[in-house]
Amino acid sequence: CLLADHGFRLLAQAVEADRRYEPGCPVLLLCGEKDGAGSCRRYDKAWAKAEGLPLVWVPEAGHNANTDAPDFVNSHIEGFARKLFL
Repeated sequence: CLLADHGFRLLAQAVEADRRYEPGCPVLLLCGEKDGAGSCRRYDKAWAKAEGLPLVWVPEAGHNANTDAPDFVNSHIEGFARKLFL
């Protein structure tokens, strides 16, 4: 519980500070359609829209989409990487 509390406090502080984060590499967002952890779906959708990032909704997956649908997630990551290096 203490670890979760700490993580949510850090997230709240980051959201409150409204700082922009500029990743220095290509980005692919993956989010489980059934992700119920905090506001992940809402934040991912807004981030993708604001920055023009690709967002893949992982069917029937929750917060750990890579565990819930590993073949689906891996195929999208591989396709994303392949486009970068070809």
